[in-house]
Amino acid sequence: MGKSKICKAGLEQICRLYLRQLPNGRGIERVRIAGRANPARNWFVADIEPCLPIGSELAARAALVDLQGQFSLED
Repeated sequence: MGKSKICKAGLEQICRLYLRQLPNGRGIERVRIAGRANPARNWFVADIEPCLPIGSELAARAALVDLQGQFSLED
């Protein structure tokens, strides 16, 4: 089964909602993603707002690896 293709705005919303479930993620208001040329994972997290402490930021980015395996940014 392939990845689900999704628009940038939709993917940003999914990422935000996903991260808000983390213990230190309740205050996350915005996740900005950007595309990249890697066909296996064609997007990455460019910014999380507001800024998180470094430990929480690393945990949030690690949590989104799961979503990178499920969703592909539309061309």
